[in-house]
Amino acid sequence: MSYFDSEQRAVKQVLRDKNTILEGYVTEYLFEQQFLANRSNSFTQGWWCARAKDHQIFFVVKQEVNDIDKEFACCLTSHYDIWQAKLSNSGTWEFVSIPNTGATTRILSEDQFVSEYALPTFRSSLLATNDVRDIDRQNKCIAFFKNNGILRKVATERYFADDFLFRHFPSAVNVDFITKNKDSELCVLEVKFKFETRAGKFGVDSGQYHMLTQLHDLGIQIHHIILYNFTKQKDLTIFGFLTTNDASRHWKIGRLTHGVAAYETIAPRYTSIDGKKLQPYFALDKKLFSKSVLFSPGNTCLDF
Repeated sequence: MSYFDSEQRAVKQVLRDKNTILEGYVTEYLFEQQFLANRSNSFTQGWWCARAKDHQIFFVVKQEVNDIDKEFACCLTSHYDIWQAKLSNSGTWEFVSIPNTGATTRILSEDQFVSEYALPTFRSSLLATNDVRDIDRQNKCIAFFKNNGILRKVATERYFADDFLFRHFPSAVNVDFITKNKDSELCVLEVKFKFETRAGKFGVDSGQYHMLTQLHDLGIQIHHIILYNFTKQKDLTIFGFLTTNDASRHWKIGRLTHGVAAYETIAPRYTSIDGKKLQPYFALDKKLFSKSVLFSPGNTCLDF
């Protein structure tokens, strides 16, 4: 029996997160079903990046890696430490190194991993503040996860983020999707549901932006994809969006390269993962997102 075979435990885990974090997984699933589910080239999820003192570490949170994971890891191994994080039945993590070619694979328990990097405990496990945990919105996400068979997957990733990364690292960011373009080149995809600021900018978390530009420097294409909230209503949820006019719903797609950020600024506290901290972000001009694709529940070809 795996740790999150208990549905009750999985639900309890995701209820600790702010509703917008959970709604982000809904948006990602909608993107996956429209663009990736039937791709001839495979894709992957579950990657995270965190910095510990002089080490920048990439993690892939899954029990089994696929060919895209391995190829992505090959791009990273000469620059970063890379570990596969596997959840044990008891709820502890096992870390398997993904080394350079010819190097010996290492397996560390959670305690050994913490000791290996001399990781401090910055804080207790994440629990978002009550004002950013809307129970009705959380329950809608949980029902969506159950109906689409991804509750345990989401719970496992949130457990890693909330109970391991949040405790031991000052910051951590995730990679939404990794796939290949039509020329078989690796692409990282950042997927969000949002609308632009009054100044006509789309925000990208500063930690995420720096990580994405690092990947760009390694020759990996970076695409930012927005399910556009054309109503520009701040409180419109992803579920409210799904009931809006079909003809107005679309994805905006832009490619990130060096120099595209207009400036770095600070977002309100409620936008942070726990609802407590001021959040720095980079502002990207709306004009960068020049390509539009109609939102459709059916599968769509997207040529990167």
